[in-house]
Amino acid sequence: MKGVLRSLKTRNYRLYFSGQVVSLMGTWMQIFANGWLVLKLTNSGFAVGLASAMQFGPMLFGGVWGGWLADRFPKRRLLILTQSLFLVQAAVLGTLTFTRSVDTWMVFALILFYGVVQVADVPARQAFVSEMVGRDDVMNAVGLNSAVFNGARMIGPTFAGFFIAFAKHSSFLHSATPSAREFMAIGICFWVNAATYLAVLIALTLMRERDLVKHDAPRPEGAGQIRAGLRYIRHTPVLLMTLLLMTVVGTLALNFQIVMPLLARYTFHGDTSTYALLTLPQAAGAFGGAMFAATRRIPSMKLLVATGLAFGITMLGVAAAPTLHSEFIALPLMGASAMLFISTTNTLLQITSSPEMRGRVLALWSLVFLGSTPIGGPLVGWISQVLSPRWGLGVGGIATLAATIVFGPFLLRLRTDLHPTVEEEAEALEGAVETVSAGQKT
Repeated sequence: MKGVLRSLKTRNYRLYFSGQVVSLMGTWMQIFANGWLVLKLTNSGFAVGLASAMQFGPMLFGGVWGGWLADRFPKRRLLILTQSLFLVQAAVLGTLTFTRSVDTWMVFALILFYGVVQVADVPARQAFVSEMVGRDDVMNAVGLNSAVFNGARMIGPTFAGFFIAFAKHSSFLHSATPSAREFMAIGICFWVNAATYLAVLIALTLMRERDLVKHDAPRPEGAGQIRAGLRYIRHTPVLLMTLLLMTVVGTLALNFQIVMPLLARYTFHGDTSTYALLTLPQAAGAFGGAMFAATRRIPSMKLLVATGLAFGITMLGVAAAPTLHSEFIALPLMGASAMLFISTTNTLLQITSSPEMRGRVLALWSLVFLGSTPIGGPLVGWISQVLSPRWGLGVGGIATLAATIVFGPFLLRLRTDLHPTVEEEAEALEGAVETVSAGQKT
């Protein structure tokens, strides 16, 4: 266990970790409440997918600019700004929902606002990890972050689901109708999330700037910075192949917040309690996968390919599970393999990219991980509505298997130490510098 928690020896990371423990509980309550609120307002699987598209659309169109911001400005200060804006968004959404003043367009607008802020927040948070703990402990820190993320994923939705169900079927808040009580309970979930952002803001404020691991890389200035990042990735095979694989998986498979509420409501004819029960075993498996990732220092190509295959197979198992009880067996396996796949790709990009390009590389990872949802989300939501949620899961499983089978042989032929040679690094950076210079001339 001591090895698993080794990143916590760093004071700045301990503060960050503590803030995340609190904040992510609220984040998952809001994710749960978002999906159920849209479904309640529209009764449409496509609308649930469209809500995800609104959240992640800005990442698709502006993700690389978020990476430039992460490379250009101090990450800690950037995160203080983004977390403050998230707090405001959750508070406004909570107030509108609690007072039953909310309409579908308002939810979409606030979700879109969240997505715009996320463009800068995600790559900054991802790149900030290596500044807090240093290169040798990056995978451990990523694993611990994932463990907290999925621990909160077990507790947050479960609490939100049962709280909303309790409020609807009791005399909670003495509201006249069950529907009104349900809206009020959903609004409270948003308010709780707003309050939890204070923990992150306090942690970021208390950090010592002098303890951060600073690199001597110059800040990117001038035109051509985005093209420079793209050229750098194109000349680094490990980065390019990993991002291509993640593009397919992120677009068609990682759409759980769309499929799960539909699976609960339409396949198993349940309510928020059923949705919470489906979320719990998946998150438990993901928590186990994250803890396993935290025990490893350097990921391997074999692990990346193996987890891709496992994720596809277990996703098909979840799609085919005939009963709610059998889902409780299949979902932890899918959760574990999905989290190992995500952690491995993230860590691989962190330790392979050069410091001056890391923000832009991780922005592209965020783009294909999150920004692909505007394409895949509505499609998977439509498939789930027209055919069934099982088909929505099945399409993701088939796509993941096919992509891993196609890209796997190329990945396995790459070096397994994951460190570019001096010549390769120089070639990639030289190309990036040339692109910047060309941009400055134009």
